[in-house]
Amino acid sequence: MRLKTGSAFFCVVLGACASQPSASDVPGADSVAVVDHIQGTPVMLKRVTVAACAPSMSSPAPTQADALPLLKKKAAAIGATAILRAEYKPAGLFDGCGLVPALLATGIAFRVAP
Repeated sequence: MRLKTGSAFFCVVLGACASQPSASDVPGADSVAVVDHIQGTPVMLKRVTVAACAPSMSSPAPTQADALPLLKKKAAAIGATAILRAEYKPAGLFDGCGLVPALLATGIAFRVAP
């Protein structure tokens, strides 16, 4: 009986952790470009990574179209104007979404120096 109760509690806690916080609108997120090569003199900022989580365990895994706006918002929040080589891969249990399907998006955020 304790094992069933503990297992149920664990699943509820993981489900609560999997819910994504609401992403506030970041100014300039729509203008962040995704590029495969850099033209100009870049100012590298940092590698940015986000996890796009499905709303529930029975939902399909998020797509690149779901993860890209989150990646752009995170890059814009640190002052980037572009993301170099965005990569996508399925997320695991400990990547921030718990038991729900997820997709990790990673890229190098930068801006071009004037």
